[in-house]
Amino acid sequence: MNGAPVVIVAGDSSDSRGLIANMLVAEPCHIVEATNGATVLDLVGRRTGDLVLIDTYMHDLEGLEVCRRLRKEGDNRMLPIVMISALDDMASRVAAINAGADDFLSKPIERNELVARVRSLLKMKSMRDRLEDARQVIYALANAAEAKDLFTIEHTARVADSASVLARRLGLPSDVVEQIRVGGLIHDVGKLAIPDGVLNKPAALTEAEFELIKSHTLVGAEIVAPLASQRHVIGIVRSHHERFDGTGYPDRLAGEEIPVGARIVAVCDSYDAMVNHRPYRKAMSHEVAVERLLSGRGTQWDGRIVDALVAMYSGVANLSNGSSRADSQPIA
Repeated sequence: MNGAPVVIVAGDSSDSRGLIANMLVAEPCHIVEATNGATVLDLVGRRTGDLVLIDTYMHDLEGLEVCRRLRKEGDNRMLPIVMISALDDMASRVAAINAGADDFLSKPIERNELVARVRSLLKMKSMRDRLEDARQVIYALANAAEAKDLFTIEHTARVADSASVLARRLGLPSDVVEQIRVGGLIHDVGKLAIPDGVLNKPAALTEAEFELIKSHTLVGAEIVAPLASQRHVIGIVRSHHERFDGTGYPDRLAGEEIPVGARIVAVCDSYDAMVNHRPYRKAMSHEVAVERLLSGRGTQWDGRIVDALVAMYSGVANLSNGSSRADSQPIA
């Protein structure tokens, strides 16, 4: 059954495993039975398995321990795991969730419930896999875009690191922080479409050349369109050259119309560009870069984000007259 998702059914009892397999016989999946926890770990380690249905109690390793070990491996954090138990008390359910299980089924298992859970979890796994594949392709394109620009080697990694730290300081949720990190890594992917001679021109750009450079935001947004569920990532790629006063590009967004991730990456991107060499100028000192950022707060950049970044690099908590701590409450 090539291409069908693989469901690992694990437990000591061959009768229990056979019962689950029979309940799923009409489903478009391939069942692999495992008699112990060690076999489950081996199968998952060999990338054999899209869903694990595992009994809580097994002789060699309890299902809870198997689940904990699987979750310790970063590659398995998105693998759906369903714990099956003869117990149906709250303590057992909480223990399963704490071990990292996505769901919990109590015996005797009801066929319709099992099928519904399996279908739902396999669908979610498939969506995550497609998203991950798209992300890997986009990462490769972003690396190719960065390699075209002789003066921006490692620029995106630095921007991604500083933007994610800044996002945490500003109180954003962890999932948004991760999307901002990804957005920082790929924010310039659209530069793939810009000729090398324009990207690396050691002089001022003509008006036509600058218009070409500006197009990288729209090209990038088209490239990252497969990441539709990650709106912060797409917002960063499209809008990281918008200005807080509404005079940026490509959409002339202003203030909080600009996605928060784009506002954060814009500040980190600008700072990193200032303190590193460019074809048309030498690197600025940290002090000069800070001066430039502060002079542009509220016009080019979101003032609160500027304050937070300068505080992050300078150890200064209060940078603007009358402002409160930059990281005292979550940013909009």
